[in-house]
Amino acid sequence: MRVLVGDIGGTSTRLALWDGGALVHAQTRPSGARPDLAGHLADWLRETNVRPDAASLAVAGPVHEERCVTTNLPWVVDAHALGSWLGIPVRVLNDFEAAARGTALLRP
Repeated sequence: MRVLVGDIGGTSTRLALWDGGALVHAQTRPSGARPDLAGHLADWLRETNVRPDAASLAVAGPVHEERCVTTNLPWVVDAHALGSWLGIPVRVLNDFEAAARGTALLRP
């Protein structure tokens, strides 16, 4: 499964593809360069010519029911709306939650 992964913060938006073994097509761009996350996603999809099977986005801000009003940007990140637009399942979670979940996979 190829998953579009993102770290969405007030300063930077980092996007990459997790292909099951490594991150590829990693890009970092200034978050404020676009009026919303969809603009960054559209740019990334066009530039990489990749079709992911799903997306998982870690966002700086409180997430409730797969929706986040970002803390340091005037953005609303909604998993259901993005999933409909992209045509793939999308998961939105808080960036600290994503980091905490990742620590469970670390080796000593």
